[in-house]
Amino acid sequence: AADANGRVVHVTLTEKLLILLLAKLSNFVPDGGIWMNTQRPEWNDANNALVGKGLSVVTLCYLRRFIGFCLEMFQRANDAQYEISAEVAQFMQAIRAGLQQFQPVMQSGFSAAARRAFMDVVGEAGSAYRQTYYQHGISGAAATLKKAEMIAFLELAQAYVEQTIRANRREDGL
Repeated sequence: AADANGRVVHVTLTEKLLILLLAKLSNFVPDGGIWMNTQRPEWNDANNALVGKGLSVVTLCYLRRFIGFCLEMFQRANDAQYEISAEVAQFMQAIRAGLQQFQPVMQSGFSAAARRAFMDVVGEAGSAYRQTYYQHGISGAAATLKKAEMIAFLELAQAYVEQTIRANRREDGL
């Protein structure tokens, strides 16, 4: 990534992992899977009849493994805080706010209207991050992310992913 002056910006591993997660969560559909921007599910989805509700359940399952890996890594880490770009911190805060806002709905079940409202919140967070990045690059301003905040965020995201995987399980076990 480059800043507004075209200089290469160096970021932490934490930020790199977080960007991957936030990009997927901004395309997350509760009870469905990960919306593939190309409108094509991954080949494993089609081959294994795991299309769910027309979204990528395979990508969702990979996301589950990714979050589990990150959780284990951050739980074992000795650092109490991490430096990330201010723009990524803002993106994370917007996604976290959406996850927290709809947490009661996740536990009781999403209606079509609630699902759409959730998707609007996380989708707009992703769009805002991309628009800022494309127009201005990375500012170079840093933010601090506490270890406990990261772990709580990962646990909350994992709860949504787990619930959606359960919602897509068919009677035959697929």
